[in-house]
Amino acid sequence: MRKLIALFLAAAAAVSAGCSADDSGTLVAGLDNTLLLKQTYDDSFNDRVDALRKVLGRENDYVSVFHLNERLAEEFRSYSFDSTKMYLNRNISLAQEVGDREGMTSAEIALAMEYVQAGSYSDAVAIMDKYSAGNVPGKLRKQYFEAAHTLAGEMMFYSSDLQIYRYQFSRRNTLRDSLLKYTSKESYGWYDLNREAALSAKDSVSAREFTSRMISLSEPGSRDYARACYYYAILFPDSDSDSRLEWLVRSAEADIKCATKDYAALNDVAMILFRKGDIDRAFRYVADHCMPDALFFNGKLRPWQISRFFPQLERAYESRQEKQQKVMMCIVLALTVLLVLLIVLIVKIFTHHLALSRANRELKSLNDRLQDSEKIKEEYLALFLGMMSDNINTTRKYKNHVLKYLRRGNDKYLIEEIELLPPIEDDVHQFYKMFDETFLNLFPDFVEQFNALLADGSAIILKDPDVLTPELRIFALIRLGVTDSGKIASLLHYSSNTVYNYRAKIKNKARGPRDSFEDAVRAIR
Repeated sequence: MRKLIALFLAAAAAVSAGCSADDSGTLVAGLDNTLLLKQTYDDSFNDRVDALRKVLGRENDYVSVFHLNERLAEEFRSYSFDSTKMYLNRNISLAQEVGDREGMTSAEIALAMEYVQAGSYSDAVAIMDKYSAGNVPGKLRKQYFEAAHTLAGEMMFYSSDLQIYRYQFSRRNTLRDSLLKYTSKESYGWYDLNREAALSAKDSVSAREFTSRMISLSEPGSRDYARACYYYAILFPDSDSDSRLEWLVRSAEADIKCATKDYAALNDVAMILFRKGDIDRAFRYVADHCMPDALFFNGKLRPWQISRFFPQLERAYESRQEKQQKVMMCIVLALTVLLVLLIVLIVKIFTHHLALSRANRELKSLNDRLQDSEKIKEEYLALFLGMMSDNINTTRKYKNHVLKYLRRGNDKYLIEEIELLPPIEDDVHQFYKMFDETFLNLFPDFVEQFNALLADGSAIILKDPDVLTPELRIFALIRLGVTDSGKIASLLHYSSNTVYNYRAKIKNKARGPRDSFEDAVRAIR
């Protein structure tokens, strides 16, 4: 049997030693999922104790009430110290009322055991000093030795005096030997006591064997399973944190499923995760579960144990915050530099855009002027060619006509015919008509825009919308780029003085400066 157990332990150790970071991550993720269901397990526990309370409320028989109080005290044993104490005190009172000395002794020893679990050692000692192995009924001796043994172990463990430690160590060993006589061999409790004896003898191999047997004898998810897994976890050295973490997680999950509030496994899991760098999860476990549960249980020992871990968490958070602040400062500095570069780039792009827009406007304006110029050239070229063609045809016909009369010797009739020709003014008026129509076709809004350049009350009103006045005709040529007064006079068959007077007269009526009036006329579209 010992060989089989040794093989089992060796295999378990090999598996635990090979636990990878991924395995640890999976274990912790499973623990997180179990914690999410924590309220469900608590509700199940409350439903169970509510059912027992209802049964208790219907009972009047002393024995039944006493046993129901014991059962409720056992249910609350790891859930609420106050509730456990309440039901045990009820049994003490009931036993005193009916004179049940054995029942009172059993309830008081059970209460002493609860004081030990909660860390109220002085209260436990006050009760246990009332009894000894000799004055306790035989059927209660195992319960007495259990309480006395547990009290000696706790006082040994938390003693700061070496002599007291040695005394309690020796006393615990003696009480353990006595307790073993009342414990069934190869039971869960028997292996637990032998595990403790092996640890006292510094025999870690045997301790591991006994703890393994405790695990195999307990139901997964039970309180016994949680204790056995915890004892198995602490047998691994600190260097093998993955193996220790695995069994602590199993213990913690069992505690949660049992609705246990007085536990150590989850706090130890948080410490290992803290050392691995998972500060947030460690803090969440301690702050959201370990400490609230310990305070809910209302024992003295567990909150003190947990509170010792908080300064480490606080220092770690401060250290990480300092690092984050340094990183944040670097990021802010980098972003500031990038922002400055971005602003410079935007200014350059904007300046370039303005220059490009200005160039585009100038180009468009130039293009518009070129298009206007080309249009004007095309219109007047067509007009000029038409007039030249008509003049050529008229000249050719008239030449043939004159030659015909001269060949016949009818010069008398030729003179009479020439004298009957219409006056030159008709040709001039015809020229004005063609010019006006062509110009207004090119610039249909010329008159309106021209009048806008004049002062109020000085607008030129056309009698015929298709015929320009002499003043408008002069400024129409200026719009076309003909600015020399002599050339204007020659083209329009006006005298130079007439052109000069018209130009001066209109400038005097200008809305704006006289010097820029003709520039404004040339800008009319």
